[in-house]
Amino acid sequence: LNPPHRGAVVALHPRSDSLLISGAHDGSLRVWDVAPHEGGTARCLYGLLGYKVWLGSIGADLDHLVSDGSDNCIIMHDFSEDASAGESGQDDMATDADDDDDD
Repeated sequence: LNPPHRGAVVALHPRSDSLLISGAHDGSLRVWDVAPHEGGTARCLYGLLGYKVWLGSIGADLDHLVSDGSDNCIIMHDFSEDASAGESGQDDMATDADDDDDD
């Protein structure tokens, strides 16, 4: 698959019959069109690069793409119509409870 990830691929998530999402330790996510094409090669449709360190896992539904990594953060990208219309246009970010200042 081109362009290749620069780190080990650690997560794959089938999104539909023809889409596959891959995530790698280089902090990148890619959305692939894996439907049969002339030449037989999958096409990279989107790449999200450089925003995660040691990406751990990915998940997706019809409107959201969620990833986590070694920084103990979860990042959710919202691709719903409401988000694209500007009603909830920012990505949501949540950190784990260990980041609270309870000391």
